[in-house]
Amino acid sequence: MKRFLAHAGDHYGQSSTEQSHFRLALAELDAHRDEPAASFGPVALRGVRDAMVASDRWVRNGVNQYVSRVVAAFKWGVSHELIPVATYQALRTVESLRLGRTKCRESKRVNGVAEDVVEATLPHLGRVLRDVVRLLWLTGMRPSECLSMRLADLDRSADVWVYAPQSHKTLHRGKDRRIGIGPKAQAVLKRYMLRPEDAYCFSPRESEQERLAERHRERVTAASTGNYPGSNRRRAPRIQPGECYSSDSLRRAVTRACGGAGVEPWTPYQLRHAVSTRLRDRYDLATAATVLGHDASVAQASYVDRDLATLQRVAQEIG
Repeated sequence: MKRFLAHAGDHYGQSSTEQSHFRLALAELDAHRDEPAASFGPVALRGVRDAMVASDRWVRNGVNQYVSRVVAAFKWGVSHELIPVATYQALRTVESLRLGRTKCRESKRVNGVAEDVVEATLPHLGRVLRDVVRLLWLTGMRPSECLSMRLADLDRSADVWVYAPQSHKTLHRGKDRRIGIGPKAQAVLKRYMLRPEDAYCFSPRESEQERLAERHRERVTAASTGNYPGSNRRRAPRIQPGECYSSDSLRRAVTRACGGAGVEPWTPYQLRHAVSTRLRDRYDLATAATVLGHDASVAQASYVDRDLATLQRVAQEIG
């Protein structure tokens, strides 16, 4: 499985959520680590799944998704002639857990987060992540799309800017993804314009520097006493801030901020749900699908101009 995880890291990116999900899914096979992969069959897979259900840490959809990832890893092994195809074919016979036919918990329906809850949370986030949350609230883009934004991906030639993410969820389907950036969202982004075109707009290193500077400003001990800035830091720490935030790091920061604000924890994806509701209420379902990039079909050339006009109109009005 080490070889598959190395492949997943290259394919999805080491900081991607999907790569970490594969790692967690395969960790559930730990009890079988000393067994040949070719001997891992449907009975063993059901045993792993039953253990996940019994732990009560998982919801039904989560169990099904993780089992599917395990099977996908074996499929990769077959394609590289590491295990026989019969092993993969046998694992595919394990049925998914069905609604109402399992003791596994059901996931709660994800609703949008209220604006007052978001506003209460913002003061407990650093400046950079506050701006990320504001952009998500104004545009409805996916957290991964926002965090990977670069100036090179922004078309700023019109009143409404158009952001074309370098990578996105439906890229492998051949679908384009464009996001309208209206006046309010532009005001948030303008403070990040003075950087190289190929640099990420939202930098963890920049955020950490601001956090340390803020701590220094709030210092009570005289500057001539105790540690001076940087003296109590490791010269080469094992973990250093990266060039780009991951969706998981944003989610963890929001969860901590919710604790500081004393509000019910919410996730960055709930901002997208909130935008979806606003769009459906103000416009219609088709407009919401266009803005959020929900349409799974590959748009024909005759629809491209219409969709761009919709993006620009909606962004001008709400974001």
